[in-house]
Amino acid sequence: MTKSPQEFFSRANAEAHCRALIQRIRAAHLAGKRKKADYLSGVYLRSLDARYLATLRGNAALKKNRRVATEKLLPIAQSLNAWAGTQEKVILRLKPKENGDARKLMDYGIENRALQYLVRPLIGAQFNLHPHQYGTRAGRDAAIKRVATFLEQGYVWAIETDIKDCYPSFYGEKLSNFLPIPKKVTENVVCSVFYNLSLGHNSTFGPADGPEEDKILIGTLFADAQLGIPQGSATSALILDYVLAPVFHQLPKHGEIVGYADNILVMGKSEDDAVSMTLALWTALEANPAGHFRPKEPKASEPGDPTDFLGYRLTLIDGSVRIEPTPKNLEKFYAMLSHELSKIVNTSSAILRARRVKKLRRRVYSWTAAFKLWDGAQEHAKVSLAKIAKAS
Repeated sequence: MTKSPQEFFSRANAEAHCRALIQRIRAAHLAGKRKKADYLSGVYLRSLDARYLATLRGNAALKKNRRVATEKLLPIAQSLNAWAGTQEKVILRLKPKENGDARKLMDYGIENRALQYLVRPLIGAQFNLHPHQYGTRAGRDAAIKRVATFLEQGYVWAIETDIKDCYPSFYGEKLSNFLPIPKKVTENVVCSVFYNLSLGHNSTFGPADGPEEDKILIGTLFADAQLGIPQGSATSALILDYVLAPVFHQLPKHGEIVGYADNILVMGKSEDDAVSMTLALWTALEANPAGHFRPKEPKASEPGDPTDFLGYRLTLIDGSVRIEPTPKNLEKFYAMLSHELSKIVNTSSAILRARRVKKLRRRVYSWTAAFKLWDGAQEHAKVSLAKIAKAS
C-alpha cells in the first residue's frame, strides 16, 4: 500500500527538530548574538518541519466545520512563505461593546493561522517576560491568585490601568524595527495592514455595488481594522507581552504589579507607593516606541474596599482573601439565565425546547468554569441547573 506524503512525516521528529532550533535561537538571544539569532530564525522559518507543525496547529485552532482535510495540510505547509504572507481572505467581525463601540475581531483561515503559529515561537524565544505578566503564561486565574497573595501581604492600595484601544494603538510601521523577526514577516504576518479583509463571503475590501455611502463606510471600517495589530491573531497577545515586558522591568519597586494582557494592577502598602508607581507606569507607556498607549480612567481601591480585577472581586477579610465574581458579572449571568429560562418555558416544540435546555446547560457549565476560584461556583451551578430542570 502506497504511503501518503503525510505518513513520511514524523511529527515527533519534526517537533524535536523545531524545539532544538528554537532552543538555539533562545541561546543566541541570551548571549546577545543578534546575527546568529537572525540567521537561525531564517532557517526555522524556511524549515518544512516548522511550517508543517504550524499548519497542524493552525488547523486544530479552526472550528471543526472549517478544518482542512489531512491530505491537504502538507501542500499548504509547503506553500507557506512567512516573508510574502498570504492573500487568503480574512473575515472582519464586529462585536458590540457596552459603550456603543464595536470591537473588531479577525476570523482567519488555515493559511493565516498557520503563519501565525509559525512565527509565534520565534517571538517567544527572544524576550524575557516579567514574572508577574500572565497574559500568555499561566493565565487569568494565576494572576488573580497573585493579587490575592499580595493583598494578604499588605499591598492593600490598588490602582488598575487598562490601555485604551490597545491593539489598534500599535505603530505598525515601527514594529518591524522593534520585534526580533524579519521586517517582511512582521508586515505580512503580524500586522493587519496587508490583510485581504472581507465582511462576508462575497464582500471584499475594494469596489462595492452598493450606494456611495456604503462604500465610504466599508472603506473607513476596513481602514480602522488595519491599524496596529489584529485582535484575535495567535501572535497578538504575545506581542503585547513582548512590548510591555520592558515597561514592567523598569518600574520602580515601590510596590507590586500584576498584568494580564492590557489590564495592569499596581499594588502598594501605602497610597503614595501605589500612586507613584502608577504614574511611572503611565510615563513608561507613553514613551514606549511600539505604540501610542493611553490609559483609560483608572480604577482604585483602598484598605477596606474590595479589589475588582479581571472579572473577579477580591475582598480581604481578617487576613484572608475571599474571591468571587464581580456583582456586575453575577448580574449579567442571572439576567441571561432568566431570559433563556423564559424562552424554554414558552417553547411549544419539544425538540426546540430540548435544544435550548442543552445549550443553556452548556452556558452554565462554561460560566462556572470561568470562575472556578470562587468557592461558591459549584453551588451556583447546582442551583442554576435545578432551575433549568424545573423549566424543562
